[in-house]
Amino acid sequence: MDVDQALKAANPLGRTQFLIFTASVLMNVETGMVVLSHVFLAEVPPHYCSRNSTYLLNDSAPTDGSNYAECKEYVNPISSSETQTCTSGWVYDVEITGQSIVSEWDLVCDKDFLPGLSQSLLLTGFGLGSVIGGPLADTYGRRPTIIGAVVLFNVVGLAVSLAPSFAVFTTLRLLMGGIFKAVRIPLMNLMFEFLIPKYRPVMGLIPSLTGILGYVIMTGFGYFVRDWRYFHLLIMSPCVLLMPFSWFIPESVRWIISQGDNGKAELGMQKVAKCNKAVNFPNPALSTKRLMDTRHSDGLRRKPEDGEDDLVMADKPKCQTGLQAVLQLFKQPVLTVTLVLCFDWIAGSLIFFGFSLSTGRFAGDPYLNFLLIAVVDAPSRVISIFLVKKLGTVKPLVFGFMGAGITLVVITVLPYFTVKYDVDLFSIEDEQRLGAILTSMAVLGKFSFGIAIPALHLLLGELFPTTMRNSGTAVVHLIGNIGSVSSPILLYLDKFFNGLAFIIMAVFAFIAGLIILILPDTRNVVQPESPADLQILFEQKRRFSFGRRKNTFGQNLTTDDKEVELKAFEKASHI
Repeated sequence: MDVDQALKAANPLGRTQFLIFTASVLMNVETGMVVLSHVFLAEVPPHYCSRNSTYLLNDSAPTDGSNYAECKEYVNPISSSETQTCTSGWVYDVEITGQSIVSEWDLVCDKDFLPGLSQSLLLTGFGLGSVIGGPLADTYGRRPTIIGAVVLFNVVGLAVSLAPSFAVFTTLRLLMGGIFKAVRIPLMNLMFEFLIPKYRPVMGLIPSLTGILGYVIMTGFGYFVRDWRYFHLLIMSPCVLLMPFSWFIPESVRWIISQGDNGKAELGMQKVAKCNKAVNFPNPALSTKRLMDTRHSDGLRRKPEDGEDDLVMADKPKCQTGLQAVLQLFKQPVLTVTLVLCFDWIAGSLIFFGFSLSTGRFAGDPYLNFLLIAVVDAPSRVISIFLVKKLGTVKPLVFGFMGAGITLVVITVLPYFTVKYDVDLFSIEDEQRLGAILTSMAVLGKFSFGIAIPALHLLLGELFPTTMRNSGTAVVHLIGNIGSVSSPILLYLDKFFNGLAFIIMAVFAFIAGLIILILPDTRNVVQPESPADLQILFEQKRRFSFGRRKNTFGQNLTTDDKEVELKAFEKASHI
């Protein structure tokens, strides 16, 4: 039997899958907290210049009629209206927001860019962790990488709460981001690798829904715990709980086979069957052979020679590691997958963080706005799971990105036409009603993009061949982090160019929704084991064809070649 057949015989939804599922759930709850904790850690409370004790506040601080100036004070309140920047620090009204890193280290006025910079560095750490975590998991295995990274993540994360300065805080958060990816990438791939195709769309994507639970729990922490140090301790709790689970996680049987250790793979499969209490599970269960993978030097399957059976068996391809695995990502047919998924990940990160980090800009209570934009992901991702099962993985991505792009355009254009040209659009009579409409559009945009998120994760786990899956995932996360790192910077630039951030986000959303059509759908097919399998998947599922079809190495495919490749892949996929 191949791996999928063996997993099916060993109870495809048994204790092993439940254990990995639980670990994935905890990690995704932690994901929701860590990724957007900046919203509460860096809350900006109302503030004004610390006044000279000689003068009353009304005398020393300029006002705009209702609010005191945040960064200016009078040089001489008695004899002059000349102002200057604050010279004696600031006074913060922390009754509502509580103590944040902004109020503790005076990150306001000429330092107001620093909170956004700390978030960008956290997300930069995600990228660095992708570079390290993916190749480590491909080289040394999923299990040891996960265990080591979980321990380090907890140590560094707990140390953040004790940071004595902003520099130390930012450095530790950078390390947190790096270690975080070394846990999440191999853990999510392990989840997919222990699922058969029938259950992969649903069971593999349910953990992503629990990230929303992380947002909801974190909102409660932020509302009731108004000190950033205690708040940060609380958001580490899911990963602390993950530590005991990580010790019992099994190694990926698919990864062991890719290393050429068939005996160890068989032993691992027997342990899975025993843990799942499978009845009459064969021993041995795994075939040490696979569909013949005789290749040309370019890596494609060749047509069998005369007298050679189409289904001659050969050893599994060995997993490539280090630089070799990364270089293979930039050779066809994997290059197409790498480029498209990298761009879509950039666009997705930009849109996700753009909506999430801008909740304080919209009308209404910032806690409620954050909760609404977080909770709206739940119905959208549930709908996405059903759309994936019904329509495949590509169409929900198109719908999600296009819908988000449209709402971003409306959010940008609506205030311009209603305020600039005094147009009474949608019977908008005042600024408060306009604010309510913009908040609603932001929630709708986040809902639309939420439809794309599960499908994007599924494509990431299903299109890269086993021999380079973690490295491919790591590279996509690394390059895709350009979007997440850029989002705080873009939102800060809105201070100088109003609407710039959402315009750029909309452009990226439309492009991402179009280029995803290049990729094949992965519904009801096994994960490709090698680039040759991926090539066959492209040929079988290609959406656009111009003239005579060619393989991605530019060689014309004969009718016989196609028949042989499709026949082999259909048997492997049980189509």
